[in-house]
Amino acid sequence: MPKEHILAIDNGTQSVRALVLDLQGNLLAKSRVPIEPYFSNAPGLAEQHPEVFWRAVCDACQQLWAMPGASKENIAGVALTTQRGTVINLDKDGKPLRPAIVWLDQRRTEGLKPVGGWWGLAFRLAGMSETVAYLQAEAEGNWIQTHQPDIWNHTYKYLLLSGYLTYRLTDHFVDSVGCQVGYIPFDYKRKRWAGKRDWKWQAVPMDPSLLPELVPPAQVLGEITSAASQASGIPAGLPLIAAAADKACEVIGAGCLDPHIGCLSYGTTATINTTHRKYTEVIPLIPPYPSAVPDAYSLEIQIYRGYWMASWFKQEFGLREQRLADRVVDLVRAGVVQVFALEIDLCTAILLRQALRVVHRARSPDVVFQLIAQFRRERRILAAALVRLPQLVERMYQGFGDKHAAVGTEVSARVGKLIHLHF
Repeated sequence: MPKEHILAIDNGTQSVRALVLDLQGNLLAKSRVPIEPYFSNAPGLAEQHPEVFWRAVCDACQQLWAMPGASKENIAGVALTTQRGTVINLDKDGKPLRPAIVWLDQRRTEGLKPVGGWWGLAFRLAGMSETVAYLQAEAEGNWIQTHQPDIWNHTYKYLLLSGYLTYRLTDHFVDSVGCQVGYIPFDYKRKRWAGKRDWKWQAVPMDPSLLPELVPPAQVLGEITSAASQASGIPAGLPLIAAAADKACEVIGAGCLDPHIGCLSYGTTATINTTHRKYTEVIPLIPPYPSAVPDAYSLEIQIYRGYWMASWFKQEFGLREQRLADRVVDLVRAGVVQVFALEIDLCTAILLRQALRVVHRARSPDVVFQLIAQFRRERRILAAALVRLPQLVERMYQGFGDKHAAVGTEVSARVGKLIHLHF
């Protein structure tokens, strides 16, 4: 039987998913393993043990193989996407030296030596010195070098989460170009590590040997090792194909391959992305990110901690409402309520219609109306987070000049109507 299925692994902020798809993109089977996004030992810190991510990947894959449609014999290859900006220090044996610093972390390193020489002069003349200083302060590598120098001195490889999981799967220190999103000395225009005279090596100083080899999207990163196969159940010898970071994969999965099509994502961070062939910095020194499409860029604007706020609110204050939701699910499973599965999704209008069906058929308005109140609370939180998106969209398109400004205005209006519809 020909191998015509693909295994996709998605290590997001709140869960790890394993999915089997056919060559037409049809989903055949999926599994999901929730993960704790981070732990915090001090205000503003967000860390997680790298082994948590690896175990969740293995557990998600092992759960997948027990599902209909997930035949190992039909898998032709594997693709991996992960959350962006999460960094891991490894020693010479490939073991983590400290917990991963998760992208939600807010630590900063003030008082660093500014970029000097001709670059420093150019930034001062352009009025960009403060922007460069901000990027330096945000860089996790600078914090580790300043506050944990012993760990930095023993670091053999400094990897993003995608590079770490690729290493666990293939035993090679290699990563996809499409996954390079973070405070690292990466040339976003040429999609390679920065040249030796690039200012980024002053802003985030490190030995180039700490960084992994880079492979373009759609190329082979390596093969699944026997050890990885034993842990995850993925057949040994299958190729691991370079994909891209989670947002870039969302964009290509949504079919947003042209500049006039925007991908609106209600993720942990709410974003809107467009795909362009031309490198353009809408905000100076803030680059477009690598696209999952070879030779393209993904322009992005974001609302930090978008849907994550609703999840956090629900976790911290919504125990009673979650129990109410569980009661509705129990009614559905017991056959008392004959409706499609009730899922907590961001399309609140759809949710309310589903809830009203529950009221009609289950005749349990006391339960469902309280559940609707929960949806409305989440809706208000999300509306506050997303209200700036239309203005940011218009600003992004204005960066391309008059020709695209009208398109940006139209897209902005459509985004605004979409948010109004849902919230």
